[in-house]
Amino acid sequence: MRKKTASILLITIAIVLLGGGTYLYAQSRNTHHSVGDQTINYDKPDSTEQSAAESNKNKSPDIPSTSTTQATKDSSAKSKVSVVITTYNDHDNGNLTVNGYVDGVVESGGTCTLTLKDSAGRTVSSSRPAQPDATTTTCGQSAISLSKLHAGTWQATLSYSSATSVGATDPSDPRNQIEIN
Repeated sequence: MRKKTASILLITIAIVLLGGGTYLYAQSRNTHHSVGDQTINYDKPDSTEQSAAESNKNKSPDIPSTSTTQATKDSSAKSKVSVVITTYNDHDNGNLTVNGYVDGVVESGGTCTLTLKDSAGRTVSSSRPAQPDATTTTCGQSAISLSKLHAGTWQATLSYSSATSVGATDPSDPRNQIEIN
C-alpha cells in the first residue's frame, strides 16, 4: 500500500512540475501581456513606433509652468511663508553664523536677511540670495562679523522676500535670542 501511495504521489508531483514548467515556458515566450482590456507589447519598436517617439521628444507637455500660474495672481499680494532658524554658531572664524530655510515654497530669486537687534534697539543686518532646495528654499548660512556685535543678548530675525513670497521668524520667540559672550 505504501509503495502504491508513494508512486501516486511521485506521479502527481511530476505532472504538476511538468505542467508548471510548460506554463512558465509559454509565458516567457509571450511578449504581449494583457492588463484589463489593454495589451502591452514588449517587442522592440518598429520603424513607425520609433518615428512617433522621435517626433514627441521635442514637444512640451501641456502643463502650465509655475511662473505662468504665479503671474496670474494679483502682483501686489505676496504669499505668506514660514521662515525657520535651524542653527547658529558664534565661534565660526570670527563670525556669528545663522542657518535657516523658508518652509512651504521652493523658488529662486528670493533674498534672506538676518537682522540682529540688541536691547537698546541697535540693529545689524546681513542679506544673501536664497536657493531652491528639494522641498524648501534654503537661506544657507548668513554671517555677521563678531566685531560688529557687543556681548549680550540679541534678537535674531531671519526674513525672506521674493517677487511672490514674504515671511520672517518671530523675533519674540525665545529660541531666536542669541547670547554673544
